[in-house]
Amino acid sequence: MRLFLKIKHWQLFILFIGIFIITQVGLNFMPINRKLLLQLFNLPIILPVMIVLLLWLYVVGVNLYKTLPTNVKMNFTLFKIALLGSLLCTFFIGFFFIKLINSPIAENTPSHFSFFLSIIPFHLLSSLCILYCIYFNAKALKSVELKGEANLNEYIAEIILFAILGVGLWIIQPRINKIFEKPKS
Repeated sequence: MRLFLKIKHWQLFILFIGIFIITQVGLNFMPINRKLLLQLFNLPIILPVMIVLLLWLYVVGVNLYKTLPTNVKMNFTLFKIALLGSLLCTFFIGFFFIKLINSPIAENTPSHFSFFLSIIPFHLLSSLCILYCIYFNAKALKSVELKGEANLNEYIAEIILFAILGVGLWIIQPRINKIFEKPKS
């Protein structure tokens, strides 16, 4: 798992984009009609990307937490709960998407509409959990770099960079590499 601490930013970017491209190409070659392809679009692409994202957030968060200065107090238990909550919500939504796609109900029926209404709370919960993980990692990264507790105005840029992963990865990952390249003292 420490691979995520040593992997270069461009390699991690290729991993995220590679998963997206491979699943997109794979979906286009599946012998199914176009409507079903559009229904399937989210699950096979989002699920692997979410798993890799959550794994990356976990590895970075755990290792940054271990290197925090002693005067910095952060809620590590809530971080782990948020990661688990986001993962469970992602699998829950994926499971129900599969169930919906395999159902013989015609589209635009109340069943489909009620399904989409029922996943909104899980999607919101997953989003809030990921936001907490982003906050945790951003504060931990800045606190480790400053060797003391960072204030919100000091790590707000890191929150944005973690949230906009496609761009932020190019800035955040080299900083993570630098922290974990140093020999332990």
